[in-house]
Parts: sequence; C-alpha cells; structure tokens
Amino acid sequence: MARRCECLLRVKDVGVQRREILARDGKGGEDRHTVLPENLSCHCSSKLAKAKALHDADLAFGYGEVWLPDALEPSTTALPREFEVGSGCSRAR
Repeated sequence: MARRCECLLRVKDVGVQRREILARDGKGGEDRHTVLPENLSCHCSSKLAKAKALHDADLAFGYGEVWLPDALEPSTTALPREFEVGSGCSRAR
C-alpha cells in the first residue's frame, strides 16, 4: 500500500536557501529537521515560484485565503492571505 500522505509540507517548512526541510508532527508528535538535497533545491525553488504566482492570481480574483483557528484570527487580518516561504526553518536553540 502506498504511503501518499507521508509527506505533506507547508510552503514555509521548506528552506531552500539553507537546504532544510521541517517535517512537523512526526513520529511521537515531534517536529524533525532534515536536509533538502541539493539536486532538489532548484526544483523546489521553481515550484515555489509557480505556487506564489498562482496564489497572487487567486488573491487578485478574491480567493487564496485559508481558514485559521479562532486563536489566530485576532492577530492580523492579512494572515489568511500570506504566502510565507521558509527561510531555513530555524531551530529553537
């Protein structure tokens, strides 16, 4: 049986510049950091650019928002429309 849902990443969990991926809520409920292979970083950069263009087009047509839990809603009205690319998934030290 294929494990299709094994790797669902958010855009902000891929740090192309630092070649790092953050896999959230893994085994044991822990977040894990791993290396983004160099041969995939260029591919990821182009995919992220296409996703950003699609997101911007969706926003222009009045779409492109996501549902957020009540706890996040009061913080900012722009949050559901943001497109944040990971800068390297900096770890808490």
